[in-house]
Amino acid sequence: MDGIILDLGCGKNRTPGTVGIDISRDSDADIYHDLNDGIPFEDNSVDGIIARHWLEHANDFDFMMREIYRTLKLGTWVEIEVPYFTAPSAYFPLHKIPGLSWFAMMLYIEQCEYYSGIRFETTESRIVFMDSEDPKVKYFKWVEHLINRFPRFYDRWLSHIIPSSTLRFRLRKVV
Repeated sequence: MDGIILDLGCGKNRTPGTVGIDISRDSDADIYHDLNDGIPFEDNSVDGIIARHWLEHANDFDFMMREIYRTLKLGTWVEIEVPYFTAPSAYFPLHKIPGLSWFAMMLYIEQCEYYSGIRFETTESRIVFMDSEDPKVKYFKWVEHLINRFPRFYDRWLSHIIPSSTLRFRLRKVV
């Protein structure tokens, strides 16, 4: 990885080659900082951001998205993973945001320029059931593939019948 890649709320699973930021001294962080106060980097200074299972802990989702946008260089990316709203883990007591639906995240991305003055382009969106190579869950891969072809339909009609675990987005900063 070239340049500065941040791993926000890295906990004990900091991605190798990244600069980990976490509030906990019991983490693998390089920088101990409360991200609810903002990202401690200059404007347009970061080449990529990883926010895996951290944004749901933020006090203000929109503020954090504006901070991510502020620190990213133009054309660079952020990878976001949050619990899907039907996942049991979405309602963990320490989560400030109880999971997101695919539709809610897409709506935010489409309208954030109007409301927050920031603009992202979606380069990947995925509803994930299980990130496992376990042969027992491989049969879910065809279901996952089908659902990701029709995510709006899944959100509306199937998400409570066949609950997924994670929502994954990769966004690119645009002007």
